[in-house]
Amino acid sequence: MGQTHKVHLPKEEKIIRKDIKNIPLVIGAFGASEGCTGIVERVDTPPTGGVFTKYIGCNYLYKGYPDVRIIEYIYPSKRVIAGLFYLVHNKPIRFLLGITYLFYFLLPRQMKRKVIMGLLDYLLGITHWIEYKNPYALPTETYCPAVKELHRVSELLLQDIKDNELLLRLRKVRDIFCMMIQMDTAYRFRFQDIMPEFDKEVLKTNSVKEIERVLDIFIERESVDGDNGMVTKWQGFKKIVMFALHFKRLRKIIVKTLLEMDLDKIKMDEADFYFVCDRNDYQYCGIPYDERMKMATVMDKKMNNRRPKIVFQQKL
Repeated sequence: MGQTHKVHLPKEEKIIRKDIKNIPLVIGAFGASEGCTGIVERVDTPPTGGVFTKYIGCNYLYKGYPDVRIIEYIYPSKRVIAGLFYLVHNKPIRFLLGITYLFYFLLPRQMKRKVIMGLLDYLLGITHWIEYKNPYALPTETYCPAVKELHRVSELLLQDIKDNELLLRLRKVRDIFCMMIQMDTAYRFRFQDIMPEFDKEVLKTNSVKEIERVLDIFIERESVDGDNGMVTKWQGFKKIVMFALHFKRLRKIIVKTLLEMDLDKIKMDEADFYFVCDRNDYQYCGIPYDERMKMATVMDKKMNNRRPKIVFQQKL
């Protein structure tokens, strides 16, 4: 059993392509509800950098292109990293990790380095798909502004590391996170949504309290439809961050990262917000889903958007 689709276009746009079988479709381009599939009109890569997808009937450009080949390649990375957050949320496992850390703390410095290198090599062996030299790795200049800013700040921090072997591995870890945020809308839009919530002045005076406050906002917005796997994941993430903040050196790195970020380059612009209006799995900008849908209707009128309706049918 296969699947076919029919495209219903506004009258003035009826004749666009005769063969609809080869039209590139992006399921979930505008959200998760019915009618959110987008038809790719073109993909632009301007000399100034970035990649922009123009969907038929939508005059807002989507930053990036959801290439399914790249999304499939980064899937193992997402599963491994998300799995770590789930593990930390489990109390018995946290207890075992605490005991393991005590043993690690007692090791000589050189032995600690070998342990860290071994763990990084193991994780990168599973997750670092770019290592296989496949043709789908994105160059830095094609990142959207938010991910470019993340990459820029990470590079500033990595310059302080003098151990070249460790630096090589940490850059690979950084690249994994950048690719995940670039290619996965669920991660990118959440990243763009929550980062501007930080108050840099408060970060300077009471960093732990401010970071905990923003993480609580993040989890609250995630739990808009009740407790679920994503809520559990971010609760585990919060535990990792709050644990790391107990260590002066790690706390200094985290705070320096947040203070260095240009939040104006990360926050959503009007086009970004349009693409999150019809997503009810997270309360973007703290605005309820129904209200965002009303705002999307106003934005459609403003931009003269006339998105075609796509009907999927099962092929017997």
